[in-house]
Amino acid sequence: MQNVKLQVKIQNSFDGIDKKTWNELVDKTSSSVFQSFEWNSLWWKHFGQGNIKILEVLDGDLLVGVAPFFEKDGVIGLMGGMDITDYEDVIVLTEYKTLFWENIFSYLKEFNKFDFHFVPPHDTCEVIQKIRDDFHFHSEEVAPYLELPLDFETYISSLPRHDRQELRRKMRKLEALNYRLEKAKDGSDIDDFLRLHRESDTNKNIFMTPKMEDFFREMTKIFYDLGRLDLSYLAVEGKRAAATFSFKEKDRILAYNAGFDLNYSYLSVGLLAHALAIREAIENKLKIYDFLRGNERYKYQLGAIDKSLCHITTIGDK
Repeated sequence: MQNVKLQVKIQNSFDGIDKKTWNELVDKTSSSVFQSFEWNSLWWKHFGQGNIKILEVLDGDLLVGVAPFFEKDGVIGLMGGMDITDYEDVIVLTEYKTLFWENIFSYLKEFNKFDFHFVPPHDTCEVIQKIRDDFHFHSEEVAPYLELPLDFETYISSLPRHDRQELRRKMRKLEALNYRLEKAKDGSDIDDFLRLHRESDTNKNIFMTPKMEDFFREMTKIFYDLGRLDLSYLAVEGKRAAATFSFKEKDRILAYNAGFDLNYSYLSVGLLAHALAIREAIENKLKIYDFLRGNERYKYQLGAIDKSLCHITTIGDK
């Protein structure tokens, strides 16, 4: 592999990129929905600033890696944005990862400022640490997750005693009422999610600006039609009281966002909506329930453990 000569091609817009080939590469790697062509192009459409510098790396005719970069004020960053993208990363076949980065840095030799946020552990962090001594690395966020057992009772039994007892008590309280889990009717069935999202938290209300709502509406339609989105509503006595907004991966659920009606706080509908989603993921034989970025208390009440995300940069303090 050391003698392989790779070709690096730059794309300054999404128009010249083969979406199918990009997404096939995502499917071959451990990349997430946040590295898909659709996510990156949609983020750029709604929030992008600066200049697109997407680097495609090829071994002959084989696409072995994509670096979804943009450049602003002389700094190279990964697309995705700190507000809405939980994992930023490149897409690269495992056997090419070192050679990929060596070629990337050689191609971008005129740049000496890089800033990559929320990079998952291993691979990218480890490779750059080995081949560059001018980068800083530190943990800037956690992404709690659950390893799912074979059945829901085993999951509940694995929780610490207090959390286990509380979850069972809350579920019994819910089960005494008329409740059901409803799936979104289609990619446009998002109004109740937006309402619940805004109502559940002041910061979420501030976050969901008209511009952000436009992004969510278009993103929901795209990923629902691709079969990658799970938008579930917890209805209590016929009213949608909570919602979970998640992405479906091969063996995992990415719990991207949620919301709940404060009038149902006494039922802990926000936490229970996740508990029911965890139960469904177990029934579907999935392996991971990923709560994504943030150290909110409810994640740990449901048994999550932390995964640290890396900030890789040549800028500022270590």
